[in-house]
Amino acid sequence: MRRCLTVVLGLMLVLALVGLWGMERARAEDGRVGDLRPMAWQAGWNEVARSPGGQYGTRTLGRWKDVDWEAYKDGCSGGYQPYEPPSGADGNWWRPSFNAGSWSTTGFVHWRSGWPSYDYYPIPAIGEYVWLSEDNEDGDTTDLHRRWFQLPTGYAVTGARITVWSDNLSKWYINGHGVGVGSGVGGPSTFSFPVGYLNDPNATTSNLLAAQVGNDCSPGSGNPMGIQYIVEVRLQPLPTNTPTPVPTATPYIYARVKDPSGNPVTVDGVEIGCAFCWFGCYVSAEESCSDCSHLLAAQTSCTGSEYPGAEVDLYGNQVVVGKTPQPDNGWSDRDTYLWPTPWQTGGHSVDFIVATKTPTPTPSNTPTSTPSRTPTPTVTPSSTPTPSETPTATEVPDTPTPTETSTSTPTQPPDTATPTGTAPPSPCNCATYVELTDFGSGLEDSVTVPAPAGRTFDSGAITEICAAGDIDRSYETFDVWLDGFHPIATNLYSGVSDCVYRTVDDATHDISTFISGASSFTLDGERDASVNVHECPGTPLKIKICYDVSSSPSTATPTPTLPPTDTPTPTSTSTPPATDTPPPTATATPVPGCAPGETEVIIDGFSSDGDTQARTVYAPAGQAFTSGTISTLHAAGDLDSSHEYVELSVENHPINGRYSTGHQDCVLRQVDANVGISSFIGGETAFQIEAESSPGTDRGTFACPATAVKLRLCLDLSTALLPPTDTPTPTDTPTHTPSPTVPPSSTPTQTPTPSPTSTPSPTPTPTTPPVTDVTLTRDYAYLVCYAPLYWGLPAQTLHVAVNGGSPPHDATFSIVAPSGAYSLLPYTAGSSTFSYGPLQVGNPYFGVDETGTWQAWVVVEGILSNVVTWETRCYRVHRSR
Repeated sequence: MRRCLTVVLGLMLVLALVGLWGMERARAEDGRVGDLRPMAWQAGWNEVARSPGGQYGTRTLGRWKDVDWEAYKDGCSGGYQPYEPPSGADGNWWRPSFNAGSWSTTGFVHWRSGWPSYDYYPIPAIGEYVWLSEDNEDGDTTDLHRRWFQLPTGYAVTGARITVWSDNLSKWYINGHGVGVGSGVGGPSTFSFPVGYLNDPNATTSNLLAAQVGNDCSPGSGNPMGIQYIVEVRLQPLPTNTPTPVPTATPYIYARVKDPSGNPVTVDGVEIGCAFCWFGCYVSAEESCSDCSHLLAAQTSCTGSEYPGAEVDLYGNQVVVGKTPQPDNGWSDRDTYLWPTPWQTGGHSVDFIVATKTPTPTPSNTPTSTPSRTPTPTVTPSSTPTPSETPTATEVPDTPTPTETSTSTPTQPPDTATPTGTAPPSPCNCATYVELTDFGSGLEDSVTVPAPAGRTFDSGAITEICAAGDIDRSYETFDVWLDGFHPIATNLYSGVSDCVYRTVDDATHDISTFISGASSFTLDGERDASVNVHECPGTPLKIKICYDVSSSPSTATPTPTLPPTDTPTPTSTSTPPATDTPPPTATATPVPGCAPGETEVIIDGFSSDGDTQARTVYAPAGQAFTSGTISTLHAAGDLDSSHEYVELSVENHPINGRYSTGHQDCVLRQVDANVGISSFIGGETAFQIEAESSPGTDRGTFACPATAVKLRLCLDLSTALLPPTDTPTPTDTPTHTPSPTVPPSSTPTQTPTPSPTSTPSPTPTPTTPPVTDVTLTRDYAYLVCYAPLYWGLPAQTLHVAVNGGSPPHDATFSIVAPSGAYSLLPYTAGSSTFSYGPLQVGNPYFGVDETGTWQAWVVVEGILSNVVTWETRCYRVHRSR
């Protein structure tokens, strides 16, 4: 009897635990039902959610709502416009905080036999089963769908993707983050998305999948619609708190990131490798992960002054508050831990304790007047005044007095509660600043700050950053960059969603290294896709950046000169072909639409269903290109799905894969930026840009009438003069001077006839074969600035191989530093293969005394080599404790 009672009580306890587990996974308030199928982890992709299949008819999974939203405005010509209301009954419907308890709990599964004839093929793993809000499609314009799913505990997520199909276009969200726009034409589309969009599986928090599908410009009358989807993740088992050594004798390091309560915390990255200390310590990563909470890697062989260790890279709102190493016999820096000696077997571990900084909202309903360098026109208040939206880059002369200008008082957007709290007076109350406000149609905005005429910058700093808009949650963030390359501050948010400026970063960021000697610099803002509610008129985000700079009169810098070459540039790249109709060209002159000094290239004229177009860019007469960057790349046309794309190449070198915009219209949208092309064009007097559109891209009034695809490139190009080729001085030709004639004497004498003598032929001078080819290589692609000064790390060394000719060889090296400083360095080599480094240059910091991209080439006896490049970087410096 006692044994039976024990069994019954045990079964009751198990059932109770199962019930509690089910309650946690199914939150009836919003139909938050997870995918309850058991899951066995595998090394590849693991499915965690999919749309239903197997049988037709009514099904229950998640929530549905049919809304009267025509996603194709102005007929078919307006392009796809998703339904994303910021307020009202459906305001922020795609976000986890939205309550969809009033939505329908049932949907309908069906299939239209005519879909394949229109090139609509389903996801193979699901088959011919399509999911929509109801059986009757007549009158439907847009369906909204929400469903919750969970990830298995005991694993870390290392990859995430979603495969989708829809009729017609659809937009997809994970936990409020937009992850892609898809369709069913040509089959399903797959979108990878950051694992940071998912909640920590070990915190037992559900994840929201949201989708909207819009019928095209002729809804009703049985026009079909619906969706399919599969969400997949890559998983890595989490080791236990006491790590078991790897099953071999190989030593290893195990780094984990936890919060103060011991729960795993996802950070920007974890790195394991060899560390060295230079006013602080950092790791040269041998193994790393991104958006992760732990990393297990073998101990690498560290030499000299390097030691095995681990480092964490944090998001902007995180801070390391402690470390727990095993064994605790090493050195600790703020984000790094390293051990003094290597070990032969087993493992060392370190737990980084990371806390999240919580910003204190400081709203103000009535901002005070803001000083501006440029007087702002007086705003006549209306019943709902709004702040001025004009982005302004203002520069302070040496001794001006700023003019006070009052701006209108912003009002709270409708349906937005007035925030509480007290703000400090006038956040970002600075004399020089820029405002970035053009985030309504893209994720980025930038403003260029010019130096006063005839001057260049000496030094500068970013003193404060303020922001307003839809930035009230930790995942609704933005970044600020300098010149599109140097991060100033990342993952910023205010904790409040309205149109009132608040300080989000009051640290001083020194930018002197990056702007010294420059005549301008650019401040860039980039928002996360989840920052999308227009709290401010016309934009979801406004950024105000305060800066303080100094400048001095600029000095003339000699124009860099490429050394001469006896090898003519091929006609196909340097000279336009001689035809009756010249090819489209672009000249290196400022064109409206790009930044001053940039070259704009338009590529259009694409035929339907795939085409190739090319443009040639010529350097000014007598010059050659030394470097170049695609500052921005914009695209337009029939590019609304992943199967409709355009590919780009420069001098037959592909550029960053395929480009789609997710739109089907003729509006140019940015698809890429800051793409280096220096290695493709260095030394050339012309280069070709080629674009190839995919099958399925079409001309028409629904997109661009005259071209299936349209591209606009803004190019930042540098050139140098080509000096005239030296003309050899002709050798003096000896002339024959006749001997003076002796006049005959009065008494003629018999002159004997001289015997002919043989004149020896001159010995021919042996000729040296000319140099035919010169190849230049370098030791390192990446170097640390001034590292030889501290820890004996290397500087750069170049290597030359000469074909033809005979040593000694006269060589001239051209070195272009990141600042643009140009050096011509002569050198005489005693062999056909030789090196050129710190010893030959006489500079122990050759190639490491400036940060950024270096370029080099060499001319040997008139033959120009290839161009090599390398990056020199100064890693962040930590203060030792």
